Amino acid sequence: MQRIGRAEFLRGDWVGRNRATPLPWTIPTPQFFDACTRCDACIDACPQAIVERGRDGYPRLNFSGNSCTFCGECVQSCDHGAFHVISADTQLEQQPTMLRAVIHKECFAYANILCRACEETCDAEAISFRPTLQKVPQPEVDTSLCNGCGECYRFCPADAIRMSLARPEIKRLPA
Repeated sequence: MQRIGRAEFLRGDWVGRNRATPLPWTIPTPQFFDACTRCDACIDACPQAIVERGRDGYPRLNFSGNSCTFCGECVQSCDHGAFHVISADTQLEQQPTMLRAVIHKECFAYANILCRACEETCDAEAISFRPTLQKVPQPEVDTSLCNGCGECYRFCPADAIRMSLARPEIKRLPA
């Protein structure tokens, strides 16, 4: 079950569908809100037109019309330090976003209806379907392969995919 904030609860957004989705290469959230002046430079710079102004005025991603190509135009357009500085080395070493696809209960496969739209559109090959007895194959997301581009979100006919922040793995010491 996904946790929602007070704002989502009060607006009736029970699954967090309209939650602000952070842009690639942004600095940590508290510092981002301090640095971002809501000037719309990143919105104007996005060639895919997926950066939009959220309810609070801060930029957010909307994957309903397109997916992110991680071109870096939003980063280059910002003069206020709201993004990490990226170079060719940074792009190869660091994931641009902590967003990962999560498939929810609305997925057709969970209702035993064959659909593989998300798998077919995922260039990162992060979504696969495992065979199951007496059911259609069930979806699985390999979060280590998912790059958070939103292509699967865009093509899901059941509106069952959410782009959620990946939780960092907790490393436990041996007992």
